[in-house]
Amino acid sequence: MISPELAEKITIHKGDATDSAAVEAAICKHECDAIVNTASNLVFSDMIKQPSGYIGDSVSSAAVRAGKKRGRPLRAWFIGGIGSLGYPHTGYKIHDYMPYWTTHHHRVTEATLKSISVNDLEWTLLCVGMMWPESDSRDVLPAPRHHSLAVGVQTPPGWQDHWIRDVPLNTVLEDVADLIAEHFGETSREHFVGELIGMKEEEKPKNG
Repeated sequence: MISPELAEKITIHKGDATDSAAVEAAICKHECDAIVNTASNLVFSDMIKQPSGYIGDSVSSAAVRAGKKRGRPLRAWFIGGIGSLGYPHTGYKIHDYMPYWTTHHHRVTEATLKSISVNDLEWTLLCVGMMWPESDSRDVLPAPRHHSLAVGVQTPPGWQDHWIRDVPLNTVLEDVADLIAEHFGETSREHFVGELIGMKEEEKPKNG
């Protein structure tokens, strides 16, 4: 549920996210200086439609054009898959150990962003597994809350030479939102620009 206070602060612009010109127009109309792209997949009965990679291309190219019009690149975070991170000490990525059809859309998003200069778009690819909400309510916060995520660049953080089944997959959705929000300020917006980021819950000290 979204609280009335939060609903009053949200402007919903309906349109086709694969229409790059329309996305650019929406960015310019609402004078957006930052983007969080959370495009996902649509699942049908006997096949999987995977538009997220194409939406990533549409949104990133629209953001580049909008930034050039404004004379300053936009800040943008894109949600990708944990498979795009490197599998430590192997020279491979995690998705190299996964079925191709489950990772194709994330590979497309990764390749798209890597082809864009950070001088044109200040992008970050946040490589996530499963995200679960901590609460059913959505409220206005005056500032990001304190999350408990360890962050790694290019590889999962706190790697302990575990097999793929032990890759940290589950993350609290609100913590992910906090991680992104805290890097939109002027003093922190440059952190992780042009990087692939992994995360996991920080390990709690064991009692005794």
